Amino acid sequence: MRALAGLRGLPAAGDLIVPVAIAKDTAAAAADPNAPPTRASLRAGGDLPDVAIDRRTGELYVAYEGSDFSGGAYNSVEVTHSTHGGRAWSAPRRVNSVASAPAFTPSISVDACGTVAITYYDLRYLTAGNTTTLPTAAWLLTFPHGAENRATDRRVSGVFDWLQAPYAGGHFLEDHEGLATDGRSAVRPLFIEANVDAPQDSADASSGLVPTSTGYGPLAAPTTAPHATALQSAQPHRIVR
Repeated sequence: MRALAGLRGLPAAGDLIVPVAIAKDTAAAAADPNAPPTRASLRAGGDLPDVAIDRRTGELYVAYEGSDFSGGAYNSVEVTHSTHGGRAWSAPRRVNSVASAPAFTPSISVDACGTVAITYYDLRYLTAGNTTTLPTAAWLLTFPHGAENRATDRRVSGVFDWLQAPYAGGHFLEDHEGLATDGRSAVRPLFIEANVDAPQDSADASSGLVPTSTGYGPLAAPTTAPHATALQSAQPHRIVR
């Protein structure tokens, strides 16, 4: 059971801190859907929920991997929120735009206007029968306060082969993901991309400034073409080698 201990101010000596249950931990083991079980293992953020606060209202958000919406088969990005200082939480909602694609390692932030931003990886470019590569991309999803159904989903990375990442208990994109607000209506995502046939430089961390106020409407048909242009205004650039 995922839990968060919430306090207002500093506790006095001897005060009991009682954790509050946020949501059931339903994260499934991360795996390449097309690979044989003996070599399917991936290492992602199934045990790394991320937390954000809307500084205008005090509303809390938690984003995490869970399999509630796939019957336990694979993980999606799920979000729950609290308007009660963490004492009570909403039912989880799936927010990644392609329901049939496993999604991993969400990071969450809220800008000064209350826009919620979430970055994550997913496997929407993986086609049936492909057992040699694992096309993966990083995405930025944004929606205005209280309007998950008006989300905008944008790709902020290139399409890379996750199987080229170092193997450490599974093909591992490292723990360098994150998302921070930058100014009134922008965020800075940090994400990893695996390099092809580069054992001495197998993965790079990239970042860039991405506007969050792009206009909203019904969620558009998700991008499924690997050659789709990445968001130009993000200008992600390599920062770690």
